[in-house]
Amino acid sequence: MGKPAGALLALVVTLAVPRLITGLGYVTEDTNWTASAGRVVLLFALGAFLLWLGPFGLYGIAQSLVHVFRTADLHETVPPLLATLLVWEVALFDLFRGAYDSVPFWVRMTFTLGAPLSVTLVAMWELRRLRTRHGITLRGALLR
Repeated sequence: MGKPAGALLALVVTLAVPRLITGLGYVTEDTNWTASAGRVVLLFALGAFLLWLGPFGLYGIAQSLVHVFRTADLHETVPPLLATLLVWEVALFDLFRGAYDSVPFWVRMTFTLGAPLSVTLVAMWELRRLRTRHGITLRGALLR
């Protein structure tokens, strides 16, 4: 539990801290950074912190993918099936919500169906590779 919780905490903190800095009013568009030496030091400290935060955020995302979203531990066919299900769910949500009503029909269809079709093709390719190279099938996942 430690690594998954730590990875999620690192990811949340990394994404929340810049928003907290600006949302709490410490830094605004009207901040005069050259008004005093203390503000110049604060500017460089915030810059160094944000430069450190970028790689730390990427590390947190990588750790979350490794430790939290380990759907392959259930069965090797779960990640491609789950990705396909989720991307089609989002596409249906966009379709019924009318996300792209202001664009022409063909562009709307490309936006709505482009991602689901490409993810489905990659998932089918991954399932085929699992079957041909490792003998892992969906039927085997269902214990048939």
